[in-house]
Amino acid sequence: MIILKNKRLLVTAGLMSVLMAVSTAANAIPAFARKYQTTCNTCHTAYPKLNATGRNFKEQGYAMSRDDVKGMEKISDYLNWDEYIPLSGAIVLRPYDHESSGNSELRVLHEVEILSGGRAYKDVATWFEIEAEDDEDEFNMALRSGFVTYVYNQALNFQGGYGGMLFADPYDTYADMRRLTASHNPITNLRFGEADNGGRFRDSRQQVSLYGRVLKDKFFYILGYGGLASDTVADKSRSYYGRLAFDIMPDIEIGGIAISGSCEVGTDNNGGAGCGAGVKDRDFTRYGIDTQMDINDLRITGTYVNATDDVDGAASGDESNAAWYLAGIYSMHKSGRTTWVPLLRLDGYEENDGKDSYSSATVNIGYYFTQNIKGFIEYSNVYDAPTGADEISRSTVQFEAAF
Repeated sequence: MIILKNKRLLVTAGLMSVLMAVSTAANAIPAFARKYQTTCNTCHTAYPKLNATGRNFKEQGYAMSRDDVKGMEKISDYLNWDEYIPLSGAIVLRPYDHESSGNSELRVLHEVEILSGGRAYKDVATWFEIEAEDDEDEFNMALRSGFVTYVYNQALNFQGGYGGMLFADPYDTYADMRRLTASHNPITNLRFGEADNGGRFRDSRQQVSLYGRVLKDKFFYILGYGGLASDTVADKSRSYYGRLAFDIMPDIEIGGIAISGSCEVGTDNNGGAGCGAGVKDRDFTRYGIDTQMDINDLRITGTYVNATDDVDGAASGDESNAAWYLAGIYSMHKSGRTTWVPLLRLDGYEENDGKDSYSSATVNIGYYFTQNIKGFIEYSNVYDAPTGADEISRSTVQFEAAF
């Protein structure tokens, strides 16, 4: 056992040495930064978290303004194309991941991503993310998200594609893909009563939406319609959602979401655990409130969601569960570059129609070797669980590089 632990420490130390050596000579930064000849910190408080500039960049179809055609080749009066393929990549290494339950995994190569995004031509933006992640002892290549956006004006834009719900949302309160931790917060990770095809908020789904900013750009909204979690077809079963966020100040946001869906009996939802094998149609709702505040170098985010699901089975009824999280992230800087980023997140969630309550805490200390190469040490602990449930702790070492 001691020898095994020493080997893991040696692997971790070796990876840290390699990344530090690479970071001293790394000049390549992701495609958007290369195109605009700027740094990742222009759009990110701590990569991949977005700041106000990054939110605007995302809303404008991955451009600094709606009419921005910088770095594009003019083909006709209305057709433009990027001079260089807007392609980026990312790798995630997880050399140490241990749970108090005894599960201990070595994921030296945990995840590989290929990302492409930008303006396909003047008013149309695209985004594609292909991911290969270790899943059940093998790597499976899959499309994680793919969207096409028609950028009409500040108040009205059209987006359609496949990915996590609220993909158009530029705030980080519901954005699992922009988290800084190995663990997921309960809002994005819970299946609640499983009426949403047995899936989670962060699972990809087919969808179309309208989004924009109104009333002097203070209000951001999304109105969307799509399929269920992990459903690549969106056949019969449907979900409807709305998002509203209000910028009280440039760095303080409050908002909320409303989601309603229905999963029909007999619908083939690609192997989902929800209504496909059930005996009754199942409806579900999700209502949430959230806030995101940047106070100098401190970011505070908080989200609360209440979920109601029809219970599968002969007897009709509803199951209601709540989940919440509160996180604080502090970004330290040196010579204009993000360095240390400590994070504390408190989670709470319910199961079994609110009868079982869980509380957990996550502590994460990250370090950015360069703006696009980072590593962190994380400890999470379920410190309060129902009688008979395990209070599991988890320790993780992870490295990430985007190029």
